[in-house]
Amino acid sequence: MMFYARLIAIAALLAGLWAGVGYIHHKGVTEGKAEVQQKWDADKLARSQAETAATLSRVKNNERIAEQQSLDNEKIKKGHDDEIAAIRVANANPVRLRISDSICRGFASATKAQSAGSGDAALAGTLALPEALERNLQDLIQEADTVVASCRAAQSFIRNNGMDK
Repeated sequence: MMFYARLIAIAALLAGLWAGVGYIHHKGVTEGKAEVQQKWDADKLARSQAETAATLSRVKNNERIAEQQSLDNEKIKKGHDDEIAAIRVANANPVRLRISDSICRGFASATKAQSAGSGDAALAGTLALPEALERNLQDLIQEADTVVASCRAAQSFIRNNGMDK
């Protein structure tokens, strides 16, 4: 009987050890899961905070860029407006356009008769262009000067901001 008693004692000891190992394993797994979950949650929170900070940084940067672009646009517009104002002042009282009467002989006799009493007769050897033609030419000059003014304003902005290198 002693043999059976020893066998039962050994079986009880092994069952106790097995239960202890199972308990330790279960406790380790449970605590390990909790620890891993805690690390996961902390990492998730850190990532979320980093993404929020990065988003706020981008928003602030975009706002700063938008303000700078607004200032740049105002500078360009002011430069353009100044150029256009100078052109309008220069073209406010345009000089009558004249052509040499040697260039257009058939036109010369008709024009001389119309402008004999005006100040145009003072410029000998030249003829004033017809008003409609002169108006069209002045409009083309104004349009060309406006385009050139736009280009000068853009060129000035480019040079002032170091983009010409």
